[in-house]
Amino acid sequence: MLNRLSSRISPQLHLTIIGVILAIVSTTGHAGILKSGFTITYEVTHNDMYLGDALRTFKLQNNGTWEYRSATKGKGIIRMLVKDTINETSTIQQHANSYQPLSYRYHQHGGKKEKKHNIIFDWESGDIRNDYTNKSYPLKTGTHDLLSFQIQLMRDLQDNKQSVTYIIADKKRVDSYSLKVVTKTELTTPFKTLDTIKLVSNKIRNKTQFFIWCAPELNYLPVKILKIDDDGDSSEINLKAISFGQ
Repeated sequence: MLNRLSSRISPQLHLTIIGVILAIVSTTGHAGILKSGFTITYEVTHNDMYLGDALRTFKLQNNGTWEYRSATKGKGIIRMLVKDTINETSTIQQHANSYQPLSYRYHQHGGKKEKKHNIIFDWESGDIRNDYTNKSYPLKTGTHDLLSFQIQLMRDLQDNKQSVTYIIADKKRVDSYSLKVVTKTELTTPFKTLDTIKLVSNKIRNKTQFFIWCAPELNYLPVKILKIDDDGDSSEINLKAISFGQ
């Protein structure tokens, strides 16, 4: 029956139908992942040693905010030595083409010592409150946490920005970070080989530098992030799997 139906469809109409199907797949799969949400798995390595996986979900909440959640834990022999699980959660609100963090929560548990801290971004009062340092900091436009800046980076790269600067609040301080596009390159990840653009950060406090590879095919999702310390130690995450929607 399908063969008979196909024979009655003109070549032009057939191409149109294929085009519509491809457009639907593109919209629901890749083109709109900042609107549809996504779940990703990264492989985590340190000095080229596989440590485990980081599972991340970007999901719209009932109140209209977004939640970007990350859970990292060791696997294999590493799990036998290090039993900690690290949970991070960034709550984010969207304003037009920008994303603003509302809170960031860090919780390390399951090992010898539990660790946690919270950062609140109060856009009405213009303050950042950090319960680890017990200090407040001025909250300026372009401020992010360690997860939310990756969402904003995806959006900024869609606007063809070649360099960006973010203020990032982490556990101990609030610092300015700059990234610039340096090259286009094909990158092989555990997920698949992807065309990417590579960004390089400024050297932070003369100690740490970040390299980030983002894939246009995946709305500029970071598919690899490499951190190199001044002593040569490296930490890396590589895209292992991705699914779209919530």
